[in-house]
Amino acid sequence: MRRVAAVIVLGGVALLGGGMREASAQSTPSTEAFQVDPALAKRGQSVFRNRGCEACHTIGKGKQAGPDLAGVLSRRSADWVRRWLKNTTEMINTDSTAQALVTEYKGLKMPSLRLTDQDIENVMHYMAQESAKVQH
Repeated sequence: MRRVAAVIVLGGVALLGGGMREASAQSTPSTEAFQVDPALAKRGQSVFRNRGCEACHTIGKGKQAGPDLAGVLSRRSADWVRRWLKNTTEMINTDSTAQALVTEYKGLKMPSLRLTDQDIENVMHYMAQESAKVQH
């Protein structure tokens, strides 16, 4: 019960219907908008391309082998995205949202890209910047 209360307080999340499973506060987007730094976004574009993210993902052009990343920071919290990019394997082993993504994409798992914390921040700024372009 304590965990459920913490989830509600942290993310404004309630229990979902159906299987009555608990939503993960970490996967719930924050109410604060992600503020894009154009310089970091430019570096993030380079990381996104050089690490081969485009082989599985688009930003606003639909699903490929992996999800379309347009609006990902409105669907997931920045903390959740950071943890996903930092250690995908651990997230798949411990996070219900990550497990659902693997199921949705028929067992395809994102490889560990061994991104630095700065690479992750740069990529997040790039995804947010490109998402804003798609939404406008």
